[in-house]
Amino acid sequence: MHDIWLDCDKLPLIRDIGEYGAQEPAWAHPDRLMDYHLFLFVTEGQLTLWEDECEYILQKGHGLFLKKGVRQWGQPINEPGSRWFFIHFFEHSPSLLHKPEMMPLSFLNKGVSWFSPDVYQTSFKLPKKIEVSNAAHTERKLKEMLQLYQSGNDLRHLLLSMHTLAFFLELYQQSEARKINSKADITVHKIIEILEKNSERKISGPFIASIMKMNYNYLCEVFKKKTGLSILDYHLRLRIDKSAEVLKSGKLTIFEVGERFGFSSPFYFSRIFKKVTGYSPSDYLKNHYIN
Repeated sequence: MHDIWLDCDKLPLIRDIGEYGAQEPAWAHPDRLMDYHLFLFVTEGQLTLWEDECEYILQKGHGLFLKKGVRQWGQPINEPGSRWFFIHFFEHSPSLLHKPEMMPLSFLNKGVSWFSPDVYQTSFKLPKKIEVSNAAHTERKLKEMLQLYQSGNDLRHLLLSMHTLAFFLELYQQSEARKINSKADITVHKIIEILEKNSERKISGPFIASIMKMNYNYLCEVFKKKTGLSILDYHLRLRIDKSAEVLKSGKLTIFEVGERFGFSSPFYFSRIFKKVTGYSPSDYLKNHYIN
């Protein structure tokens, strides 16, 4: 499988967008190597092509991502009248040489109410082949993007990149929603539920293990692999995020907020708050116009 990864803090760079079709029975996808990625979406008929030795048969409503630098080719077996949209795009060099198994992006910010810079420094894998949930909606969005590409707008390259990222993320979310969660995914979901239910107090590893009825070392290993954080670090960040929301309300003092969320002293609360947010509690309040 030739996977395409996109970094969350960078836009895909659009080369061109267009619409094409098989005009005659003998038409075949060209045999080629490209130095840019390709997305195809079939709107009429059927398109058959290969990436290396893997065959893909695309019906109406099917999308496919093809990776740059990999042979693409076809045979003259496509239905006349078949039509599809295409997007040729570049991506920045991946930020990681090896992409680890990751929690779906929708869970990276689960329970948080503000976004720190590090949540953008991750990547997501585009689905290889997808049958979209609403073909008419997808075709309409692609037509709008094509109209923008063909317009005289001086900023169309940037606007297209932003629209394309939003479009690709929509396809990614559809693909993730259809996946059957593994045992490890289910385990991590359950741990996060426990952490959220106990976001206003300090909890221990044995406490989590007793609820899960599983070995804590195993739970830590699975959780770290999926989220990139230890269980207790994730819980600490969750507590700080919740405490920041209470601070913004202005109803409690810094001391009272720290005490409410289970921090042993105001000094310890301030130190951890700054470590997680980059601000001391008092500076955080000033940034929200609260004295």
